Amino acid sequence: ICNLRGTQIPGKIYYYTAYDKPIIVALDGDFKDELRIYLSSFNRFILCDNNEKSIRAAITEAKAHLGKVHYELVDQLEPEYMARKILGR
Repeated sequence: ICNLRGTQIPGKIYYYTAYDKPIIVALDGDFKDELRIYLSSFNRFILCDNNEKSIRAAITEAKAHLGKVHYELVDQLEPEYMARKILGR
């Protein structure tokens, strides 16, 4: 679940990208539309709104992907890439 305030993306989203499983991100907060655009660019996450109907649909989609979709770590979400960006290298 995303933060209600601010633009920071929760770190757990980055941690989970290394898993070969679907990742559901419940979008919420002031910048949920911007986060939807950004996160959808990776073609890695199942995005939903933070309400029961949307979360249930996302869970159903994730179940359908299990064992059928292979997820690879996106370069821009690798820890080394993020460290280089932070350090300006």
